[in-house]
Amino acid sequence: MNHISLFYFSGTGNTWWVANQLAKKLEEISCYQVTTYSIEQCKKYDIRKILEASQIVLFGYPIYGSDIPENMKKFLQTLPQMHIDVGVFCTQNVFSGDGGRVIKEFLPNSYKLRWSEHFKMPNNICITSAWFYPYTTNQKKINKYLEKVKIKVNYLAGYLIANESKLKYFSMFSKFLGMLQRVPYRKVLLNAHRDKIRIDHSKCTKCNLCYEICPVNNIYTENDKYKAHGNCILCMRCYNFCPVNAVLYNDKEHLEKRGTPYRGPVKEFNVKDLTK
Repeated sequence: MNHISLFYFSGTGNTWWVANQLAKKLEEISCYQVTTYSIEQCKKYDIRKILEASQIVLFGYPIYGSDIPENMKKFLQTLPQMHIDVGVFCTQNVFSGDGGRVIKEFLPNSYKLRWSEHFKMPNNICITSAWFYPYTTNQKKINKYLEKVKIKVNYLAGYLIANESKLKYFSMFSKFLGMLQRVPYRKVLLNAHRDKIRIDHSKCTKCNLCYEICPVNNIYTENDKYKAHGNCILCMRCYNFCPVNAVLYNDKEHLEKRGTPYRGPVKEFNVKDLTK
């Protein structure tokens, strides 16, 4: 049986949902077997063997500042050289410019990038200082986003199965728009925000969740208290999923009047499943 491998990183569930929808659609309309892998679990696998057994390899990630999350960059840079057809999709809040194209900076040069797509998903930015990014946890409103995304997922699956290359947002104009965000993000904004996570020990119940779900081991314990190393990649998992809102960003607690933080596009999402 022909095989497609899909590697993804998902901070708070949006990319996870698209990855699973795409895998489901590909298996529905073709004879391909599709296996999805959270890159946080990939230490358990022989990546070379997975790639050698795959006719197509797909990558998915959220966009931060028109750029790829730091842990996904590192994962891509460890991949072995081989000749293989590749597709990429990214999830975004509004517009990333060339969020799919930028993967070329990190993929081995022998990989042939043939497909790319961008999916506008519900906003997951809930930090207090980002009041200008309204978000919703209303499932009916979220479902409206998801129904639109399913249409684009179906198109992407169709291009893949038809072996028809489709590179979206690869124009010079898209690259220019992406660089407007990516250049300052890489030079200033990323490092300026990597040390913004703090724990309010008066609220913390020591449930250990923030420690368990951090994708880069930014959270650690010292003297029976949770602290942060300062290597945050801005996925905001710890902030969004803390059950008592004890995680602070830039020393600001989550405003309860904004509602419960965004915790995935569907109720079935379990953030722990990404790390096991």
